[in-house]
Amino acid sequence: MSIKVHIKNRFRPLFRTCYDSCFRILKHLPINVTIRIQSKKCGFFGDLYQTLSAIRFFEQIGLNCEVDWGKKSLYFDKKHGDNVWDYYFVNSKFSFSKKTKLKLNISYSPTAYNIRKYEGLSQKESDSIVISKFCKMKEEISNSINNYIEMNFSTNTLGVHYRGTDAMAGYEGRSAIEIDLLVSEINNYIDEYKDAKIFLATDDYKSLKILNAIYKNQMHYTNSLRSLDGISVHGHFDKGVKGSGYQKGYDALLDAFLLSRCNFLIHKGSQLAKFALLKNLSLKNIDI
Repeated sequence: MSIKVHIKNRFRPLFRTCYDSCFRILKHLPINVTIRIQSKKCGFFGDLYQTLSAIRFFEQIGLNCEVDWGKKSLYFDKKHGDNVWDYYFVNSKFSFSKKTKLKLNISYSPTAYNIRKYEGLSQKESDSIVISKFCKMKEEISNSINNYIEMNFSTNTLGVHYRGTDAMAGYEGRSAIEIDLLVSEINNYIDEYKDAKIFLATDDYKSLKILNAIYKNQMHYTNSLRSLDGISVHGHFDKGVKGSGYQKGYDALLDAFLLSRCNFLIHKGSQLAKFALLKNLSLKNIDI
């Protein structure tokens, strides 16, 4: 690690404390302050968690806020409007203050730090509540999820999340699951539950092809944009796969919600899998 990075990491928490303290002061002003939470131009669930952390912060201190994922977002798509958050979720404006005098709009850059816990609850329980409160999906997306489940899920569905692209490239220290190990874990499950179906969520076409050849009669998956050559789908560390920004976000969200509805989940610690587990706290899983 370079000296520059070391110094940056060391002072980041101090900067964040000072930065957030400035917004705490705004709470005491006799005006109606609305904070605009912006995209950090990262992967879908990285952006989502940071935004949820910010919403929870403003709920805690009592300031109105609104999510404004504009052109900076990797999922911006002119055809669907100016605010990416509105593509997928019902609410982008959250009211935590009753002040009515004057109006002041201020931008806020969120952080990846843990969401602030609710009193008496664990971190996971708090995160799950925040998702339920502030990530209410649009009806058409919810209907797509329910229709897919009705057509493809069985009473016992194994969820598998395989992340290729950036994980295979070792981006930010990530690593992909070895296919042989993944097959072994899937076999362990279907040996015990022979009637189980398998829902596969992956960004990598080659891995899908391999697994589909093995579990052809049991496996199903969404018709998502996928990488053919290791280039990331979302473009958060390279040029990304060509395609609609809206579709890329939709695919990720759909996969996460579908995984949350499975009976068991095999994964390797991705943000998408984390969302599925927080959406369904009773979902049994193995992180390999």
